[in-house]
Amino acid sequence: MKIIITESQYKQILFEDRIGRSVVRQVVRDLTNIIKRNEEGNFYLPHDVLPEDKQVDFYEFDDFEVPFSVEFKVIYDESINRFLINGAFSIEDDTIEIILKVNPDSLKKQMYDIIGELNILVAHELEHGLQGYYDEFDLDVEEPKKSKKYYVQPHEIPAQIQGFRRLAKLKNIPFEDVVRDWFDNNKTFHQLKPKQLEKVIQKLFEFNKDKYGK
Repeated sequence: MKIIITESQYKQILFEDRIGRSVVRQVVRDLTNIIKRNEEGNFYLPHDVLPEDKQVDFYEFDDFEVPFSVEFKVIYDESINRFLINGAFSIEDDTIEIILKVNPDSLKKQMYDIIGELNILVAHELEHGLQGYYDEFDLDVEEPKKSKKYYVQPHEIPAQIQGFRRLAKLKNIPFEDVVRDWFDNNKTFHQLKPKQLEKVIQKLFEFNKDKYGK
């Protein structure tokens, strides 16, 4: 039986060390090493970044309760200017699924921004992993088709907060700047109209302030 909790209850249990910094750092480092191979294809982590005699199929960390793997797909597309990254967490097999589409000619120039987005995405998806592990939300529901409803779902807001706070601390820049930059750079995904976008952003600011006081 799933333990469905309210947003106000979730604000009481969400805390940043729920996902150890070393967890996100290690996964992002491994993803970065894959990208630096300059190869398209499907990659499976941690298996594909380990020596043959030490290969395993799941990450296991002392400061993260859920063993998990990563499926990483790299697609080269010479027709795009800015890279595209999307991801999801599969509760059934505890796997983060990530797709990176990038123009190979601009890959090196965009690596800094790609690494930043990977930090957001990995922290975001690991939060979903914990939500499933603790049965905090019913994650089997059909996702809303409208973007605004999608981004303000009870389980989506805290996952976004985790990702954005991760990058804000990493770069030592204001949380609000990270949020606005991400939505500005990812219009292809969210397709929110200006008024809708501002309502989503303000919801994130409110949640973050209620939980962390800033």
